[in-house]
Amino acid sequence: MRDINFADDLSRRLLRRGFPRRYVAESVREIFEHLEDLEREAQAAGLTGQAARSVAMEKLGNIDELANALLATRRGCSWWGRHPWITFVALPLPGVLFLFLGFLWLGAEAFGVIAWSKHRGLPEPNWTMVMAGFYASLSAAVALAAVAGCCVARRCCCGFKWSLVACLVISFHAVSFHAGYEPHHTQDYGRFWVRYDLGTPILPELIAWVMPLLVFGVHYFFSCKAPLNKTRPLTEASV
Repeated sequence: MRDINFADDLSRRLLRRGFPRRYVAESVREIFEHLEDLEREAQAAGLTGQAARSVAMEKLGNIDELANALLATRRGCSWWGRHPWITFVALPLPGVLFLFLGFLWLGAEAFGVIAWSKHRGLPEPNWTMVMAGFYASLSAAVALAAVAGCCVARRCCCGFKWSLVACLVISFHAVSFHAGYEPHHTQDYGRFWVRYDLGTPILPELIAWVMPLLVFGVHYFFSCKAPLNKTRPLTEASV
């Protein structure tokens, strides 16, 4: 029972540090295999029963040290995990811009803005819908970039700290990004404008600002809610 409690505690700590669920059972099983090796060494040294297990547990270290070591090992297996400042600070901004421009182009095609700009004889687009699509593209871009940041952080075992950093970087981008549309006149096409500053954001920009934080909240909630019974059968089989 003590071993099972230890396994559950270690599993819970790994999950709460952002360790992927699919790796928890495997990692806990490896820990118990190592524990058995240490126990056999203690038995070879003349210890028996609970004394051998106690010595093995002492050599294994406490749960926090084990969790940190497992995270560091998994993190070091990927380039993204070894360079978190690039992955979660530098890359989100170009990622948001790339997604935003992509969604914007798709929206312009869908609302007929591109076709109308080339052939003024076509029916004029509904500019209210165009502006709604413009800000919807921004919200979709920041939300998808935040989802990508959380997924990469989880896959690379970088924990919730770096997924939160990525979401905050994306959120700051959203709140400092301002855009609008100047209506066309008789001989004018009108134009969209974008700029970065810390002025007062309007409601659509505030919605885009909140999206990455909501994504992180959902990511954190469901990660910490992972059922431990998926890992127990492996740990029971190991002891």
